[in-house]
Amino acid sequence: MENKIKPVAGSLGVAMFFLIAIVAWICDCEPGTCAYRALVGGIVAYVVVSIAGRMILRILVDEIIENHVRQYSKRLFGDQ
Repeated sequence: MENKIKPVAGSLGVAMFFLIAIVAWICDCEPGTCAYRALVGGIVAYVVVSIAGRMILRILVDEIIENHVRQYSKRLFGDQ
């Protein structure tokens, strides 16, 4: 499942790169400044989405497993 997070994080990182570059260009920044801000923003977006995606995925998987264990224990031991 974590292999599906990286392409999403990469796509959002690239989108953020271009968005920040366009905004910096509209605000009359120097080309070097636009590129630097866009690069840093794209990297930060990639890292944040990657970490947040893994955290959300782990929480969801843990909840699914816990739910299955609860259902199995109810079937095995009945409602106690």
